[in-house]
Amino acid sequence: MNYQEEQYATENPRRIQGQIIRGLRYFLVLHILKLQPMHGYRIITVIRKNFGIYLGPSSIYPLLRDLERWNYLESEWTTKDFHPKRVFKLTTQGQNLLRFIENSVGHMITGLRITRETNGAEVDNNYT
Repeated sequence: MNYQEEQYATENPRRIQGQIIRGLRYFLVLHILKLQPMHGYRIITVIRKNFGIYLGPSSIYPLLRDLERWNYLESEWTTKDFHPKRVFKLTTQGQNLLRFIENSVGHMITGLRITRETNGAEVDNNYT
């Protein structure tokens, strides 16, 4: 990391956190919908309250459409409230994808933990 990148990283932790969250947004949405079906605005609210990041409608709704087009989600219009809402839920294919992502991330976190606990002693020399 050069000086300019290092300075950027230390001066803009919220921006970097936002970039990381945006990179994980598909995972976040799948994980949130694992808990219960919900509409887009509710997903936005859950992400903001739990992660401190605002992903607005222009980010969330295209993502939901993508996930539905790829058969990871399905939706249904509900009129329980005063105005209709489109409620999204995971499909079986979406549940399988989420499990795959959780396992992949879990392996990465385990690898990071091993590296940290051993001060890198177990890191393959081919990577240094």
